[in-house]
Amino acid sequence: MKIYHLADANNPPKTKHLDATEVAYDSLPYYNETFFQDINDVVQENPIRMQDKAMVSLLKDLGIEKGKAFNPSKEQKQAMREGVLMAYAHMQSKFVEPDQTVSPLWKDESGQPLLQWSFWNFGPQAQLGFPFVDEDEVLVDKRAASYFYVTYLPQQLGGSTFYLTGLRDSEGKMLDGKATYKLNVPADTPVEDFWSAIVYSMETKNFVKGVDRVGLSSRNADTLQKNTDGSYDLYFGPKAPKGHETNWVPTGGEAYFLLFRLYRPTSKTFFKDWMLNDLVKVSE
Repeated sequence: MKIYHLADANNPPKTKHLDATEVAYDSLPYYNETFFQDINDVVQENPIRMQDKAMVSLLKDLGIEKGKAFNPSKEQKQAMREGVLMAYAHMQSKFVEPDQTVSPLWKDESGQPLLQWSFWNFGPQAQLGFPFVDEDEVLVDKRAASYFYVTYLPQQLGGSTFYLTGLRDSEGKMLDGKATYKLNVPADTPVEDFWSAIVYSMETKNFVKGVDRVGLSSRNADTLQKNTDGSYDLYFGPKAPKGHETNWVPTGGEAYFLLFRLYRPTSKTFFKDWMLNDLVKVSE
């Protein structure tokens, strides 16, 4: 396999191939001084596109410039670390604050938003292919908040999946990785294919490390305990509740959130007459 620019088709450069069969590759960003080393690596290894130029000019002030070595001093590294930690805290706050990165999907009878389950707050950007640009400005904060949460955004969102983000329990409190929660998944969950519930680390927005499994789905129906009404009780916590081991997802004892995915929802407006139950704390 060769990869090159179409303009170089007559004389393509050699494609670099890496054998990653036995390599444990960690693609996560780390919010410390190494964050800027990662940015420098991207600048050095990739062409500078038109949309990159404004940010590339700012990176020069940090000593990051294409074709030049990046050698920050001890003091600069400390300042960079402090800066990236502040940015991380800011983006974390945007992630958990309603109507920033995610927005509540349902409201109560009085019209107040229910904070237990939310959806991605991409708004008009999804319809435009996620340029994160409007008539007046580049939407830097919205773009940062989105990519802090997800890895990739397609030009066009498909209608075959719908993701619910679970940050809080039935009492409106943030999920505690050291506690155990129960989620009752109704028998009438409106999917044509399947549903899944997956645990993600609040710290990294990736899978929780060091656990045997990160989620369960209706594809596991043969091994899941099923209630007489056709629903399923799923458990999330650091230890498996006795007698419910097959329906348990480990949290590793750390702060986390859930993504409840519906694959091929029965309609685009399924959420108007169906609601997913809240996560209920069953033990500390």
